Amino acid sequence: GVIHKQIFFVDTSGLERHQAEDVPFSTFVDVPGAVAGMNVQIHSEIETVLFELLTQTELLQKVVIQFFVKVTQSVQIRVTEGTGPLFKLAEVIGENSEQILSESNVILERPAIKVREIVARIQDVIAKAILNKVIVQGILHKQVFYIGTDNVEYHQAEDIPFSLFLDIPGTIAGMDVRINAIIEHIMFDLLEGNLLHQKVVIQVFAKVTREVQLRIATGQGPLVKVEQVIGENVTQVLVRRVVPIIIPPVPPTPPPAVLGTVSIVIPGVEAVITQQVLIENAVTLPVPAIKIRAVTGTILNLVGQIVPDAILVTGTVNKSVDFVDVANTVRNLQENVPFSALLPAAGIAPGTPVEISAEIENISFSLSNNGRVLNQVIVLQLTATVMSTESQVVEVITSVEFPGVQTTELLVRALVLRNSVPQLEELTVVTNAVGPGVLAIQKQVIPLDVVNDGNPNPVPVEVVTDITLGPLT
Repeated sequence: GVIHKQIFFVDTSGLERHQAEDVPFSTFVDVPGAVAGMNVQIHSEIETVLFELLTQTELLQKVVIQFFVKVTQSVQIRVTEGTGPLFKLAEVIGENSEQILSESNVILERPAIKVREIVARIQDVIAKAILNKVIVQGILHKQVFYIGTDNVEYHQAEDIPFSLFLDIPGTIAGMDVRINAIIEHIMFDLLEGNLLHQKVVIQVFAKVTREVQLRIATGQGPLVKVEQVIGENVTQVLVRRVVPIIIPPVPPTPPPAVLGTVSIVIPGVEAVITQQVLIENAVTLPVPAIKIRAVTGTILNLVGQIVPDAILVTGTVNKSVDFVDVANTVRNLQENVPFSALLPAAGIAPGTPVEISAEIENISFSLSNNGRVLNQVIVLQLTATVMSTESQVVEVITSVEFPGVQTTELLVRALVLRNSVPQLEELTVVTNAVGPGVLAIQKQVIPLDVVNDGNPNPVPVEVVTDITLGPLT
């Protein structure tokens, strides 16, 4: 051990000073019958400290230390209850041992010509008692020392987890478990240069005990070391505390919800007819051009007329041509190109309502070699929607007035039923609603003309048709 000393002295100037010193020591105590692995308890006591100041800088010290050493060995003995003192003992419930074989293959980091040694130890062993069994888990840590093909010795470590059950009747959860795991044998075989096959035999011993208090009879038997119960007690503590009960105020009753609704007439659709139309056009430029900057177009005067078994669609493509002349000036030329197309509609009756729409899909162009003629090809997509005499009436939500409810709205153009007469109006429809009072929402997708979306045709829009509101939480 180490003797830690603190020396307090007065120097020649009258100042009190301190100096610490650690002095290691070692000694032998003869205890007949003691062998390696037994339990040792040591009690040390400093009996006296003697000192003498030899010179102004040299101090002679003598310390007398007494050591009491007790060597014990954990044993199991049967005891007889009696009228002796009350002791706390570990009662043995049962014990068992089992061998397991840990077999594994490891790929060495380098090709090897031989394995010199494998050193292994068992670590991180834990045990858990369950009904009539003990679960043991641990890690088998191995260190492989091998000779590489370059005749250099290398080291490689490996951790292999293991687990097993040991049957110990009478065991229940919560009991104490003592484990002793030892490695009995290690076998290995080097295969194919760097593949190492290993087998390790592990012996696991488990002892299950529980803590009991017994009055045992004392006599002339073997001398054992046990814990004597000096006393025990149980007490109760009364904790008294006054806690005010805060009654939350009753929230005010929210005002009734106000929902704005309208009935929208959705015309029925009997058929949708589409057709592409190709328009080839050549225009003579007023001055020679060196390049075409852009050609854009819009559709005007779109009309549909029902003819026998077809729909005649006529209209005009208004083109705007931006070109650069030989003086590098950007010029503009406007041109109207009429077109007509016949969309087949077998059996269509005169007077059937039809909605016509057209879209310019592409305008391609090329400039002649002399720069005076612009050749253009216009691709149109024509759509004729044949309406049915049957229509659908959908009631939609246009506004929600309720505390905490936020709505998402959209401005559309639709036929609104006013006094049983459809009227084309611009109105706001609710597409979503969120808030603490919203319990359920019903939605429906209907075709509507969205205002200011750049598309004159109806598009599918999901609108709120019903909403269920409840009390605020």
